[in-house]
Amino acid sequence: RAATARLSAIALAIAALVPLVPALPRAPQATTIVMLDVGQGDATWVALPGDASLLVDAGPRDERRDSGESVIEPALRAEGAGRIGTALLSHAHLDHFGGFEWLARRGWIGTLWENGRDRRGAWRRGLGRALRRRGARTMAVARDTSLALGDDATLAIARGLADGEHENDASLAGVLRAGGASILFAGDLENAGEEAVLPRLGPVDVLKAPHQGSRTSSGEAWVERLRPSVVLVSCGEHNRFGHPNATVIGRYLARGARVLRTDREGAIRLTFAPGGVWISTRAHPPPTFVAWRRAAPVTPSSVAP
Repeated sequence: RAATARLSAIALAIAALVPLVPALPRAPQATTIVMLDVGQGDATWVALPGDASLLVDAGPRDERRDSGESVIEPALRAEGAGRIGTALLSHAHLDHFGGFEWLARRGWIGTLWENGRDRRGAWRRGLGRALRRRGARTMAVARDTSLALGDDATLAIARGLADGEHENDASLAGVLRAGGASILFAGDLENAGEEAVLPRLGPVDVLKAPHQGSRTSSGEAWVERLRPSVVLVSCGEHNRFGHPNATVIGRYLARGARVLRTDREGAIRLTFAPGGVWISTRAHPPPTFVAWRRAAPVTPSSVAP
């Protein structure tokens, strides 16, 4: 075990030296999002003005790999991140909470917000102990909640179908407003959950597509109301579920969205600028600028990070 621990420490140290996607030079206080490549699951880190940060979900864990250990912590170290004051667990499925226990044991998490379901889940015991030992805590979202995260950054959390039968539709939907933009993290909401939260949502600039872009999510009304400029899809390469669904991707493309997928691009970095966002991915490092569709046209060279 001692040898294994030493090898793990060496691996983390090496990984910390190499970013998962090239960092863009950015002005101080710029908002940056990195959707991490955790395979079939979700994990997104956000750097906010005022040295605040946010982690939304923490990827899967199985007998071969823990996303917290193998992907998220190395990425946080590569980014020079400090302790994450606010983390959001969209819902109690392993491909979203898998890495949180490792991160909690290592002291990365301050407060973990979650939907409060699956109260007797075995996964809670280890995570709860790790959080308490590090002076951290969990908070169940009992009603729609708004959190102040940093300089002019807020996270509005809308509850899905809290009393519904399916955990996916109980996902928390978090709308982050920062860097002059709005970003929606939609967990694994499917059609019923989308219908429940949609009246409380409006158009957004960036959308984390619900449920890896499955055919049971991203309905016509959802896409038409949100009308995002950029859509991020986190899914595993050649996954057995066939995510993302081609019809779903077509809905977003038909409305002019730029769609990026971790199964093709690897980790995806968004650096926010006036009027739009610079995008760089592991597969395609040179940054490209996408202007918000709601905004007047912007010359990319005038806002280059």
